[in-house]
Amino acid sequence: MNTTTIEKIERFNLVFIGASALVIVSTGWLHLPSFLLGGGIIQLNFWLLKRIVRALLVPLSSPPVSKGKARTMVLLFGKGLLFLLLLSGLLIRYPVQPLSFLCGVSLLLLTCMIITLSELLTGSQA
Repeated sequence: MNTTTIEKIERFNLVFIGASALVIVSTGWLHLPSFLLGGGIIQLNFWLLKRIVRALLVPLSSPPVSKGKARTMVLLFGKGLLFLLLLSGLLIRYPVQPLSFLCGVSLLLLTCMIITLSELLTGSQA
C-alpha cells in the first residue's frame, strides 16, 4: 500500500493523540477534554486543508488556471476565517483550559516534524 506523506501524518497524529491521552489520564498533567478538543480541531483542520488542496489544486494543472486559483484562495480564506470564529467562540463560551488545548494543537506540528525527519533519514519520501 502506497501512502503519501500527508496520510502518514494524519494516521500518526491520531495515534499520537491517543497515546498522549493515555499518558494524560494516567498522570493527570493536563485537562483531558481540552487536550482532545485541541487535537481534534487541528486534525479536522488538517483534513479539510488536504481535501481543499486535492479537490481544487490538483485538477488545476489544465487551463484555465486563473478561475480555479481564485476559487481556491476564497475557500482557503473562508476555512481559516471559519476556524478562527469557531475557536474564538469556543474559548470564550466554554471552560477550555488553554495550556491543555495548546498541547493538543501542537501535536500536529510535532507529528509533521517526526514524519519528515524519518523520511529524510530513510529516504522514503512519497
